[in-house]
Amino acid sequence: MKKFFIIFFISTLTVLSVNATKPDYPYNYSSWKAQSESFQLGYLRGLFRGYGDCYICFHGLLESYPNDSSLSDLQEIIWQYGTFLDLAIDVTSGMTLGQMVDGIDEFYKDYRNRLISVENILRMVKMQIDGKSQAEIDSLARSLRSKVEKE
Repeated sequence: MKKFFIIFFISTLTVLSVNATKPDYPYNYSSWKAQSESFQLGYLRGLFRGYGDCYICFHGLLESYPNDSSLSDLQEIIWQYGTFLDLAIDVTSGMTLGQMVDGIDEFYKDYRNRLISVENILRMVKMQIDGKSQAEIDSLARSLRSKVEKE
């Protein structure tokens, strides 16, 4: 019963927090530009903290009940959050929040990028800061544009 309650609580909390915080998901140009710079900084801070907290919570639940087959779906969730958390750590290393905001604004100047989510724009900003070639960045941008156009 305790396991059921924990899973129910975490699932409910996740659904409620996602619905309460996503006025326009994915959070893209129209949502981004409508906010003040201080809100944008807070959004980025919260984005990375939220993914980290979810990852830790789900991982802890699996460690508490390692032999429970009813938790097998959590493996996929943990992988998804862990992958994004790894990306978040990689993306943010060597960048300030101010640089992230400036980089996001710069990429959104290109009207073709306006449907790409903030999270994916950050990947391109990091590539630029790391000195990746413009061809690599453009290739990722084209891939992301085609993905959101299909959705």
